[in-house]
Amino acid sequence: GEDCPERLLSSLNGSLDAEIAVKDFSYGGNIKFGYYTFTPGTQQLTLSEVFSGAEVPSVRNTFAVAAGKNIGFYFSIPGNVQEYYFSQPEYNQDKLEHIRVFENPTLRKITVAFDKSRSGLRLYQDMIVTVSY
Repeated sequence: GEDCPERLLSSLNGSLDAEIAVKDFSYGGNIKFGYYTFTPGTQQLTLSEVFSGAEVPSVRNTFAVAAGKNIGFYFSIPGNVQEYYFSQPEYNQDKLEHIRVFENPTLRKITVAFDKSRSGLRLYQDMIVTVSY
């Protein structure tokens, strides 16, 4: 699909279904996924958790997004300090891109891919979330 780090989801409001797949993670804690609403150009984010779960192959949940909201997606991983990674690099602590968002309007799916690598090469395979709408 088409890469889009932010989306105006006014046409996608209502019930959405998310499914997460975790690959090769060994954090020993809960991994969180959610979306956030924001006003472009500001640091004011409102986080909405979709799910939080241990390392299992697949978790499903349904969530609703209000019409007309600018949103991004985030992952957080456990550790001594909870780390959050946002789909817009300017909100990340290291200012690097860790999340790619792809939309396939034909299949009515959004794929959110995450890679925690701090090097230049990212395979975006640590976590994959598929959102159906």
